[in-house]
Amino acid sequence: MRSRAPELPAPVPVFRFGVSAASRDRRPPQAAVRQRRVAESCVLAVGWRCRFRRVGASMAELMAMWLPIVLAAAGVFVVSSVLHMVVPWHKGDAGKMAGEEQVLAAMRDHGVNPGQYMFPCAESMQDMGKPEMIAKYERGPVGYMTVLPAGVPAIGKSLLQWFLYSLLVSVFTAYVLTFALKSDPVYMDVFRLASTVAFLGYGLGALQDSIWKGVRWRVTLKFVVDGLLYGLTTAGFFAWHLAT
Repeated sequence: MRSRAPELPAPVPVFRFGVSAASRDRRPPQAAVRQRRVAESCVLAVGWRCRFRRVGASMAELMAMWLPIVLAAAGVFVVSSVLHMVVPWHKGDAGKMAGEEQVLAAMRDHGVNPGQYMFPCAESMQDMGKPEMIAKYERGPVGYMTVLPAGVPAIGKSLLQWFLYSLLVSVFTAYVLTFALKSDPVYMDVFRLASTVAFLGYGLGALQDSIWKGVRWRVTLKFVVDGLLYGLTTAGFFAWHLAT
C-alpha cells in the first residue's frame, strides 16, 4: 500500500508592523475610506446648515412677536404705575431718618459725593476683625446708603429706563417661547411658560437686596409680588397673541 504524505500544519499569518495579513485583507480600500470621509463631512456640513437655519427661523419668529413684546412692556408699565402711585402698596417701604436736616448738613460739609456707601466701612477683610472696627459695628449704626446727584429726582429718566427694561424682559420671554413651544401652542402652555420666564426677570432679583444689603424682607416680598403680577401681565399678552 502507498503511504500517505504527512499533513502540513496550517500556515501561520505573517505580522508586519503589528498588523496581520488577514487584517490587511479585511481593510477597506483607500477609495472607500475617502468616500466615507466625504460622506461624514457632508453630514456635518448639513447639520451646521440646519442649525444656522434654525437660528434664522428663531430670529424671524422673534421679530414676528414684536406686538406682544411691546404690549407686554406697556402693560407692565401701567400695572407698576398703579402699584406705586394709586394703591398704597409701597407707601411704608422707606421712612424718614431722625435728625434729617443735621445729617444732610453734615454730609454736605464733608463733601459726600453721589455713589454707594457702607458704614462703617472696613478697608479689608482683615480690618473687619480689628477691635476698633468691631466696636464701631457694635456701637452702630450699620448700613448701606445710596447717594444720588443733587437736584429734583429725574422721574422721567427712571420711567424711560423702566420701560426699556420691561421691553428687554419681554424680548427674552419671546426668545424662550420660540424654542420651547410647538407649532400650534395651547393658551395655558404659552401662559405658564411666559409667566415663569417673565417672573424670573422681574421678581427674583429683589431677594438679593434682603440677603446682602439688609433690606427688610417685608419690603422685598412686596417687590416679589410685584414681579409675579408683571409676569402674569406679560404672559397674558403672549398667550393672547400666540394661542389665537
